[in-house]
Amino acid sequence: MNINSPFLYSPKKGWVNDPNGLVYVDGIYHLFYQYSPTSNGPNNICWGHAISNDLVRWQDKGVAIDYREDLTEEIFSGSAVIDNTNSSGLCDLSIPVVAYYMSHYQKAATLPDGSKVAADTQAQTMAYSCDGGNIWQTSGVPSICRPPMKYASEYNNFRDPNMFWYQPHKKWIMTLVMPTVPRAIWYASENLLNWTFTGEFSSPNAPKGLWECPALMEFPVQNAKETKWVLVMSTNPGGLSRASGMYYYVGLFNGSTFKVDENQQDIKWFDYGADCYAGIFWSNLPGKQKCMSMWIDNWEYGPKIGNKYKDGIAHREVRLLKVDNTYKLFQAPIQQLDKYVQKVNNLTKLLLKIGIKIFKNEAHRIIMVIKGANESDFSFVIEDEKKRLLVKIYFIQKDNTVCVQRQKPDSGEKEQFENHCAELILTTELKMEMLIDNFTMTLYLKDGECVFTEILPFCNEKRKFRLLFGFHKIKILQAKQMILANP
Repeated sequence: MNINSPFLYSPKKGWVNDPNGLVYVDGIYHLFYQYSPTSNGPNNICWGHAISNDLVRWQDKGVAIDYREDLTEEIFSGSAVIDNTNSSGLCDLSIPVVAYYMSHYQKAATLPDGSKVAADTQAQTMAYSCDGGNIWQTSGVPSICRPPMKYASEYNNFRDPNMFWYQPHKKWIMTLVMPTVPRAIWYASENLLNWTFTGEFSSPNAPKGLWECPALMEFPVQNAKETKWVLVMSTNPGGLSRASGMYYYVGLFNGSTFKVDENQQDIKWFDYGADCYAGIFWSNLPGKQKCMSMWIDNWEYGPKIGNKYKDGIAHREVRLLKVDNTYKLFQAPIQQLDKYVQKVNNLTKLLLKIGIKIFKNEAHRIIMVIKGANESDFSFVIEDEKKRLLVKIYFIQKDNTVCVQRQKPDSGEKEQFENHCAELILTTELKMEMLIDNFTMTLYLKDGECVFTEILPFCNEKRKFRLLFGFHKIKILQAKQMILANP
């Protein structure tokens, strides 16, 4: 029996991939996502819906915007915003929640207004809710039917609308991608109904793969008196580890287009593991918290394996810092996890040598501060009860490198391992934090400057996390194990 983890949301049945329409409305987090309720693969996709008051305990609301069989219209990725001034005029007595998604027409179709679309067309369609995000209406007719004229041939590769309010111009902004060109493009609107193309962005340094799921947001730089715009992109293939991956650019958005800072041209990887994709920002969050949600899986093997392991959608906080004349996104587990801690064990170095027990259906958060990380190689492992390796985390001092070795999710019953590595400048003290449940592990290093997200394909009844190498060369200044309640 697989039970829900506090670290990610997954529906009870069916296929799930990209998070969509992440919006906070009147104290409730509304999570929409790519969903196929009757299949173990991405077939006849619709928008699933779940709600929460803390991003941890979720209530499944079923299908929000359904696949249209009459039009063979799949409801692909998109976003949602709150139209506080009712600029759209969509609701008479309440504030509209407005979503845009990509309509994928599998076959040629005649739309409700009489217009026709060719087979495999991708267009941007609006839906809205007048009751705070629970019941949705759509005309079934796209607001943006095709890409800009010079890219007319890309009618079948034009997707993933992501919206926000741009106060300097008092307009709504929509970021889209043409995955195969590849380009990010922008549209602007005063009413969320009529959109005008404003600009585009490309990069010669991008990975060789499709661009998908763009997300653009302005960040305060926490250790400097300035703000920067961050453009997050997903790529498939072209990921750093296996096919899928996420990266980002830092620069300026002027209301029309995005420009990377001159000294920030190289891409920055968002996650160095294999299983973090399609991350987008939450809209309308209270206070200063900035959060993202992302799909924990990889297109290289996810559809092949289906529901063999429990993947889903995870959530984390993000902030921007200036580090050695560059800008980096730092990530952290969401603060709402704190109230789910059931038990705290303070750990000694000897206990770490013997091993910490991790049982099936338990969610663990392990935090350590290690002294001497820049003086010696050292490693940790997760093993099963027979001491067979499941995961190895190892630090190579002379190369300033950290690697995660894990069993391949698509290796069947054979023990085939792969290494995912990142450059990490090791200092005297290193903070290491790990979230682990039945099928996933997320590793945060140096306060979240470097993150690995990995699926663990085999859920053993009993596992151990222990210090494997470097016992006599490092000091454990602080170590604790928190066991969290399952929601």
